[in-house]
Amino acid sequence: MLFYFSKLYASTIDKGEDYIGAKKVVIIAIIDYDLDLTKEIKEMETVWDIRERKNKDLMLTDKLELHIIELRKAREEYEKNKSSKKAQWMMFINNPNEMEVQEIMKENKEIEEAVVEIREMSEDEKLERIAFLRQKAIMDEKAIYAAGLDKGEMRGKEAGIKEGEKKKQLEVAKKMKTKNMDINTIIEITELTKEEIEKL
Repeated sequence: MLFYFSKLYASTIDKGEDYIGAKKVVIIAIIDYDLDLTKEIKEMETVWDIRERKNKDLMLTDKLELHIIELRKAREEYEKNKSSKKAQWMMFINNPNEMEVQEIMKENKEIEEAVVEIREMSEDEKLERIAFLRQKAIMDEKAIYAAGLDKGEMRGKEAGIKEGEKKKQLEVAKKMKTKNMDINTIIEITELTKEEIEKL
């Protein structure tokens, strides 16, 4: 989360601009697993910033704001209060095709519009999204393994990750070829070589 924040924060400053020109960045992290840090908190959302340890009211900066929303808790919140707009959106994000979301659409027109938008997305947009999520998954997996494995285990896991990554790259490239997409676009999104793509 801090990695993504730092990249976003740095990108708000144009070349040659003073640091003071950096804009506020708000990260909203929606996670589908339980966070040990917040296991005693019942609310689905926690909000984080940088504060002085002893003087809690003293905040170092307002340019970092991190929201963590846990999907399991969001579902529990929705079961308790089906009119909660935030919980409704989390149900949609978790699975836009779920039957429960169809019911939510009847009273929340914004979610209905979002469902329609997803269904109307072009194949190009979907493939670009797949490529982005693939890269993100690789980085996330490496971070998770690095936190809990020794070097030997890490090397073994990395080999497995690379094998899985290559398989996903080939699957995406094959789908793009069936859509008659330009080979240079396929190379750019999948990071495969021209030879690998032509063999598909």
